[in-house]
Parts: sequence; C-alpha cells; structure tokens
Amino acid sequence: MGFVVIAEPDEVNAARIKTILDSLDKDFSYALVGSAIQLVEQNTTDVFIADMQMPVIKGTELFSMIEMMSPETIRIVMTDGARIADTVAFMNECRTFKIIIKPCRVADDLMAPICAAFRYKEQLGRAAGQHET
Repeated sequence: MGFVVIAEPDEVNAARIKTILDSLDKDFSYALVGSAIQLVEQNTTDVFIADMQMPVIKGTELFSMIEMMSPETIRIVMTDGARIADTVAFMNECRTFKIIIKPCRVADDLMAPICAAFRYKEQLGRAAGQHET
C-alpha cells in the first residue's frame, strides 16, 4: 500500500480534500498536514503534494528539501491556477510531476494526478529492475 503526504495549510481546502479522500475506496493511505517535512523524513512517502505557496517556507524550498530527503518521492504541486506562468516556472524548477488546480471540487481533480503518480512510480521501478539484470 502506498503512502501520500498532502501539505495543505488552508483549513477549508484541507477539509475538502479529506472529505473527497475519505469517501473513496483507494489503495493508499494518506496524511493531510499543515507542514510535512518531518513526516516525509520519518516515513516512506510515495507521493508528496503541496501548494507552491506555503505560509512559513517558500514552495521552492519545500519541494527542494523533499527531493533531497526522499528523491524517489513523486512530487505534485497544488495551485489556484491564477498565475500559469509562475506555476510552469515552479514546476520546471522543482521538477514536479503533475499539477492540481485548487480548489478540488470532485474526486477526479485529486485522484487522477495521484493515480498517475503511482503508475509512474511503478514504471520507474520496472525500468530500474530491467537495468539491474
């Protein structure tokens, strides 16, 4: 079973995400937190999701720290989508896998990128296994 960490400091959006995830039959567990660095450091995290604008730390710094601590973790950025150019620059700088436009209103807004991340992680694992033989 996979593990997803979602860092969402906005209480309204966090409640929306929790409602969506708790209503679904999913094959991963998750932690929804305001700050995620210690959680990622202490757990094997398959997918990390956070807003590109966090209140205490810059999103670029947060994503860079997650990449250094856990390079195999697939990173997904959340944003309100108002600044597309900033979002694209952020995604390129932080090498994020997908984007989630907030607010998440339906399950697919959240689950499509998460499921894609797990499929990608599986493909990476298969490719690494082929290189070892």
